[in-house]
Amino acid sequence: MYVSVAHFCTPILHYTLITYYENNNCKDKGDKKAIFYCQRQNDLKTVQGAYFSKVDNELFNILFEDNKISRIKESNFTYDSGVESENNESNSESIREIKVRVGQQKFSRQVKENFNFECCFPDCRFNEERHLVGAHIVRWSDNVQTRKDVRNGLSLCKLHDADFELGVFTLDRQYRIRVNKKYFETEDESSWVSTNLLPCEYKKIKKCRELPAIEYIKGHWDRIDFSPDT
Repeated sequence: MYVSVAHFCTPILHYTLITYYENNNCKDKGDKKAIFYCQRQNDLKTVQGAYFSKVDNELFNILFEDNKISRIKESNFTYDSGVESENNESNSESIREIKVRVGQQKFSRQVKENFNFECCFPDCRFNEERHLVGAHIVRWSDNVQTRKDVRNGLSLCKLHDADFELGVFTLDRQYRIRVNKKYFETEDESSWVSTNLLPCEYKKIKKCRELPAIEYIKGHWDRIDFSPDT
């Protein structure tokens, strides 16, 4: 996501952005945002490929609240693909995309915090944030009401996140791992499912502050067409 600041940076907005950057640079490494910009003679520049690589809630509000959108030219927005916006509809779509990504990042962070920055799968040792995903139980696109609810999330490493998304395993009402039978009944004893998932069947996920909501877990059962209660 690249947002150019050229041509619309008013003096007040310029000062606010500089303050944001300076505060960001003072943060610890784990909390610091990966933001690339160029500042020369107290003026923000977009030369040398300067851009925002991440936009959090604070930065989004600085840029887009209080009708600042009306001062942003369409040419200042690009998609991840690098294709420039050509009309107001494309411009609005870019803004919506930024909002979605900011919301997803915030949700992911809250979910990982809820599980103490560990993969909640039993016996999994991944506990570095870069290896973790704040996964939705009910998909982001399937239900607007559940998007921000931390009880709709699981902190999983990328391998277990992929298996959960595919429906290779789910959770039962006691928050235990249950492997989808259609995956392990047809695989040999050396497969990933047999060697890494089945040994954890009936083990509970790791402790968290707020347990996932059972109604969301049941939604996962419906989506993958597997109910561990039957």
